[in-house]
This record gives sequence, C-alpha cells and structure tokens, in this order.
Amino acid sequence: MRAINESRQKGIISDTNKLLKLTTEFNAEIASENSGELTRAQVRKLAQIEKLAHSISEKMSANAWVTMGPQSPLSPQFH
Repeated sequence: MRAINESRQKGIISDTNKLLKLTTEFNAEIASENSGELTRAQVRKLAQIEKLAHSISEKMSANAWVTMGPQSPLSPQFH
C-alpha cells in the first residue's frame, strides 16, 4: 500500500511540474501577444493544461481515499 501511495505521489509531483511549465509558457505567450484572441496552438496548450489539471485532481482524490480509507489509522475509531 505504501509503495502505491509513493508511486502516486511521484506521479502527482511530475504532473504538477509539467502543469507549472505549461501554464508559465502559456502566460508568457498571452502576455507577449496582446491580440485578445487565442491561436490554435494556444487553444491546444490550454486543453493540455485542463487535461493535466484534471488528471492531477483525480490522482489526488484517489490518493486521499487510500490514505483516509475505512481501515486507515487516521479514521476515527468509535467504541
């Protein structure tokens, strides 16, 4: 179980770094152009950002469920 969580965490970190890179590039492109309209390349990059953000969110939710599952030491114990 611990290995699975560690693998998910590494994936989340990797994807988060990719997301940061893409958003930084996207913001730089938008700031430099000032055209008010997105190019096809920018729309594709925006779709990549959205897909990656959704993937990270899913991984984080799955990781939280494993960590906070019913048999977790973090779950409340009612006697």
